[in-house]
Amino acid sequence: MNIRILLMALGLSAISATACKSKKDVEPGTPSETVKPSEKKEEPRWVVTFVSEGSGPDTKAMRLLESKLIEWQTTYGWELFPERIAWGKEGEMDYCFKKSDFRNYAPQRLDALFRETFGTNPLVFWGLQDACPHQGRPVDGR
Repeated sequence: MNIRILLMALGLSAISATACKSKKDVEPGTPSETVKPSEKKEEPRWVVTFVSEGSGPDTKAMRLLESKLIEWQTTYGWELFPERIAWGKEGEMDYCFKKSDFRNYAPQRLDALFRETFGTNPLVFWGLQDACPHQGRPVDGR
């Protein structure tokens, strides 16, 4: 019985000796030294911004975009889920689409879609950006 206790004590001391290595005892190139938290890079986004010049944004153009989203789903067979961000006092809004949501559609086709939808409307801007430009609260809780 004393031999069992002695063997258990030796086993525990061997385990604790290997588990308690300090950072300087770790060999270079081991995962604990080389693995660093990855910095997640934001995915580029197509952003449609509805601005205001004192009398609120063009709500008719917003409704047109919403109808184009439904048309897109019907035509291409998949749904787009833009992040909707309210950022102004008069109802200004950003619709931020992940670039990957458009799959293999070239930027020129998207630009044509937005140009067809909004024309030269001075209250609507669109383009590819690194992230959603305005900080605010998402309208739909996403």
